[in-house]
Amino acid sequence: MTDENINNLINEAQIINNQLRIFNNQKIVDFSFVNDYDINKLIIEECPKISFIGTPTNIIELEINNCQLKFLDGIQQMIQLEVLSLVYNSISEIQGVCELINLQELYLNGNCLKNIYNIQNLTNLTKLLLGQNELTDISAISCLNQLNILYMQQNKIYDIDCLQKLCNLKELFISENKITNIISLGNLINLQTLLISNNNISDISALKHLTYIKQLDLSHNKQVRDIYHLKFLVNLEQLHIIQCSLTDISPLRALTKLEILNLEGNQLIDISVLQHLTELQQLQLCDNNIICIDSLYNLNYLTFLNLSMNMISEFDSIRDLPSHVLVYQDFQQIATQNDINFSNKLFAIFRASEHNIQFQLKLQSQKQISLQFKTKIHQIMDTALQNFVHFSQNVTNLFLSNIQGAFQ
Repeated sequence: MTDENINNLINEAQIINNQLRIFNNQKIVDFSFVNDYDINKLIIEECPKISFIGTPTNIIELEINNCQLKFLDGIQQMIQLEVLSLVYNSISEIQGVCELINLQELYLNGNCLKNIYNIQNLTNLTKLLLGQNELTDISAISCLNQLNILYMQQNKIYDIDCLQKLCNLKELFISENKITNIISLGNLINLQTLLISNNNISDISALKHLTYIKQLDLSHNKQVRDIYHLKFLVNLEQLHIIQCSLTDISPLRALTKLEILNLEGNQLIDISVLQHLTELQQLQLCDNNIICIDSLYNLNYLTFLNLSMNMISEFDSIRDLPSHVLVYQDFQQIATQNDINFSNKLFAIFRASEHNIQFQLKLQSQKQISLQFKTKIHQIMDTALQNFVHFSQNVTNLFLSNIQGAFQ
């Protein structure tokens, strides 16, 4: 690289606190000039042409992100590297990287990796990110027993038996794979965060050994029906079980440290067990079969509650929730053809709207609504809308669907 090109490159870069950042450079970027500067961290972004010729050996941290990088020839010369980030490139081979035995953190998410056969040499790794690749075989990871954090989401992994030796793991992200068996996870007794959503898991009994875990996501494993063994996870603070096949959540009674709970899209009717989870702050219960919410009244720390798409018919019961709770509720089919209590129901909703509740109101006719009932809606809405200005600050949306002619 000529002196003129170096000067131009430096002009287009930023050097702050021994850190050089080069961005949006269309020239060929090589590292030969870096030896002339006291730099220990180099960041390259959106530079499509990179050469590792003359690579310096004094760099400790290197980030080459979003650069369409395909080849890493020469990177093995950077023997002092401790942190290497190569996210969102087009890398398919990491042979050179696997010679950097001092690496402690390696970020390779968003590439085209199909295998990581040589990664077992990087025994000093404590953090490894391999998400959003095309991996199927991860057996080489079994030697990396210093790992604390491992990301492998959005791959094609089906066998995770190799993970049973990684007893120092504290965070494991393996969502969106093809995993069916998680028995090996029972050995990871130091896990604090485990995300295994969007797999094909049915048996979660191995999780009973993870007594230090604080965050767990089992969502979108549609064969998960029995959560009995979750009762042993008494340190859980966040639990997500979205769109599984749950009908019984009684094992959750023991999880008294829960602050965030998401049970969206299951088949729940009875939620009485939730009255024991007094630390709850956020609760997602939408898309279930819930009728009664009396068990929620004593959740004094609750600040967010989603009850949309359930079968709650007593609107005053929602009004009885603590006043600081922000409630989302989608009242569907609140009136049928000959419902003589329609007026009371409608005004109960308006009263609830004063109580810090946001909702969508849908009046659905099912196409068999009678002229008499249309007239009734007209009369009720005439009265209700006169008072609607008073409630408008609390009501998010008012939808009147499938009642054509109701106001004619």
